[in-house]
Amino acid sequence: MDLEQIRFSPRQAIDEVSELFHFLATSKGIGLVTLVDSTLPSHLLGDPSRLKQILTNLINNALKFTSEGEVGITVECLPQEDQVQPIRFKITDTGIGMDPQVVERLFKPFEQADNSISRTHGGTGLGLHISKRLCEMMDGEIGVSSKPGEGSEFWFIVRLQVPTPPKQGVGTRDLSMARVLCHHPDPAGLHHEMDQLRTIGCMAGKVSSTDLVEEGLDALPDLIMIHASCLEEALPFLEIYRSRHPKSRFAYLSQEGQRGEAKLAWEKGFGAYLTGVMEVGVLRLVLEKLLSEEPSQIITRFSSTEQTSVDVSVLVCEDNAINQKLVTRILEKLGYHVDLADNGVKGLASARSKAYDLILMDLRIPEMDGLEATKEIRAKSKNEATPIIALTEDAVLGMREECMAIGMNAFLAKPYTKEQLLATLKEIRGES
Repeated sequence: MDLEQIRFSPRQAIDEVSELFHFLATSKGIGLVTLVDSTLPSHLLGDPSRLKQILTNLINNALKFTSEGEVGITVECLPQEDQVQPIRFKITDTGIGMDPQVVERLFKPFEQADNSISRTHGGTGLGLHISKRLCEMMDGEIGVSSKPGEGSEFWFIVRLQVPTPPKQGVGTRDLSMARVLCHHPDPAGLHHEMDQLRTIGCMAGKVSSTDLVEEGLDALPDLIMIHASCLEEALPFLEIYRSRHPKSRFAYLSQEGQRGEAKLAWEKGFGAYLTGVMEVGVLRLVLEKLLSEEPSQIITRFSSTEQTSVDVSVLVCEDNAINQKLVTRILEKLGYHVDLADNGVKGLASARSKAYDLILMDLRIPEMDGLEATKEIRAKSKNEATPIIALTEDAVLGMREECMAIGMNAFLAKPYTKEQLLATLKEIRGES
């Protein structure tokens, strides 16, 4: 395994992983709480994909072994060491916990808690061993404390370089000058929203949910963000704030959206309509668009970035439910049509019955592994020449060459971003 050294937003990486698990936690009736140190730098140098891989492994395990209560994600900045920022991550759960003898061998390859637990919840497998290796490669460490019946706390520290601040780009709105007022009925949600705004450089103020007293800004707000459970609930507040601040722009935020609401929000006077868990990167793009010029149509999380919509059919051979949701979400946002196969036998059957534009193949898929399935697809199917991208959490030396030797076209280490997947697709198509 190797590491990239690129400039990235750690807060955005954390939000992307948190959003990925939000649906699973909600479906299990488990709380998923994220607390991020407000002093976390907006950008650092490191490998965001590998950082997300560690978080994905630990949060996935926490949710797997928790049937009630909550899973917590805490991010703490430790004192800087010259131009290096150490960050401590803690993932806590209220799950089944572990015996001390289990903890001792937990980070060894393919270790399980015990047979009965593995049958009920599934094991931790190779993920923790890989997480340990990645932490050490980032000049950090990983550990756990746990008691049976009392849950577990996994923690890890990574050390990331502090980059030189970039020059302000031509035509980019300097969000450090933006004053944003937050209306949120939930104190924890308000705190999180204000942290996000400060992360991207905005001056954030808040409104008391009881008497609507505005606090925290020394001048009139450029933008007022109204968070509500439905649009109808937000409209009276929109009228109140519009009468106070006729020159401000408005954004509506909610955990869930309804069909047709965006159009109605635009008609009522909102410039942006944002639903679901809002990543810092998306929020930044929305604010830049909303505050740079008068919008000609409603801005959403999907319209905030250019979307590629093409008629592409993709077969995804992946057995992990979380990874299925992630890749499906990425591909469907790109306008692709997705078929899923949760084992190699089903994947081969799909490849023999239908022609695809692209196949994503997990190398550790059950019943027939990804390498064997690829050999069969290349030998006899409707996809003998279809590009196949190998997916693996364990990018060991020589694995890429083995994949290329049997006819695969590209190689992606999990977890990967939409940008990485799209770049890989362009590469295998010979596009610039």
